[in-house]
Amino acid sequence: MAAQRRVPQLPSSSTNQSVVVWSGVLPARNASKSAFSCKVFLGGVPWDITEKDLMAAFRQFGELRVEWPGIHDKSLKSNRMPKGHLYLIFEEEWSVKCLLGACTYDFHHGQHNWFYKVASKRMLVKSVQVIPWQLADAVYTQPGYDPKHVANMGAGKIFVANLHGMITAEGLAKITNEMFGGVIAATLDTDKTKYPIGSGRVTFGNHESHMMAIRAGMIDIRTAKFSRQIKIDPYLEDSKCSLCNCDLGEFFCRNLMCFRYFCDRCWTWQHGSGEFRDHQWMRRPPRATTSYSSAAEFCPSSGISSGADDLDSLLSSMSL
Repeated sequence: MAAQRRVPQLPSSSTNQSVVVWSGVLPARNASKSAFSCKVFLGGVPWDITEKDLMAAFRQFGELRVEWPGIHDKSLKSNRMPKGHLYLIFEEEWSVKCLLGACTYDFHHGQHNWFYKVASKRMLVKSVQVIPWQLADAVYTQPGYDPKHVANMGAGKIFVANLHGMITAEGLAKITNEMFGGVIAATLDTDKTKYPIGSGRVTFGNHESHMMAIRAGMIDIRTAKFSRQIKIDPYLEDSKCSLCNCDLGEFFCRNLMCFRYFCDRCWTWQHGSGEFRDHQWMRRPPRATTSYSSAAEFCPSSGISSGADDLDSLLSSMSL
């Protein structure tokens, strides 16, 4: 008989988690000569601007396409910009540099600002903000550590979701280090254009800081320009089952009573009944997924049913 999986209700305690608060000033974006992503954010765009208007304004800098927010929402008209912002995606990086060279520039409150004038049917001239992304802002290593060796260092990693677009890797490291301490490095997840997608990971140098971040679960970030709650989960990597050490540990139990990897059968053996039944599993998305965060699975659960009875003889002598 094929294995069946059921999804039980979330345990009531899962909604009682308090949120820690961070407030302060984020570090300025990278001012080095790092390469740019071909994807550029445009803010303060006139509500009635069309793709034809945008092409007339920006085609001079190179071949490009427009990415509209909510493009998959059928209730929105494809030629309207619904939220006051959009993205320009150029074919070449030099186009971004040419665009920035044609912008009005100022440095205000520790931030680099570029503005470019566009026109629409009802607004003859309007300055829109051009916000490029430098690739160096996606990776940060604390002073004193070798970036080449960070991947093999550290006592644990966290996965962070719902990041604001103004948060760089250095900003993420600053926030988590001030809240929990022990941060070695931070990396932001990016798309095919190497533009951030709103998630990332942080590496800690000690177990205590790592577990403090896991217990927090969320951080309420408050700055002068925005407020945002970011979500924290364990960062999942390929690992064998922590019990049998034979099969792939497809499921990770984020409950601190377990906090380890399980294969399908061992999960059922450990969580099929008793106090472990309401534990929640997480599962890393398939390798074919565009990014770590885009298909991350998180489910309350004990109900991964398979031939658990066959494991009793194997696991009865193993310490839980």
